[in-house]
Amino acid sequence: MAALKSHAKTHETKVKKYTKPKRLCPFCKKDQSRLTRHLRKMHSEEEEVQILIEGSSCEKKEIAEKLRKKGILEANKSQLPEENPKFIAERSTSTSSVVCSLCSGFYSGLNFYKHKKK
Repeated sequence: MAALKSHAKTHETKVKKYTKPKRLCPFCKKDQSRLTRHLRKMHSEEEEVQILIEGSSCEKKEIAEKLRKKGILEANKSQLPEENPKFIAERSTSTSSVVCSLCSGFYSGLNFYKHKKK
């Protein structure tokens, strides 16, 4: 009965489902909902993308992360001249983000703490 009541509450209030943020392509500067697929299809001639296609799984993961962070960095740079900038963080959209000096990733406060520990 408790589970039924809990389930009924989800219909009363609008529970927002998490949606994965779009990422800026570091090459063509367009928002992409599936960045790695876009990179493989549209930018296969780029050296980094060729590693993403042909490399080992560790290399693919590393390159995908590097390109994603590069796109986030470009998107946040474009927001700097705005009056009310909306910065993109690695895990969420935030008005206050911290930049990692080692990997150039943007993180919210709690996520940066976790990132720094790794």
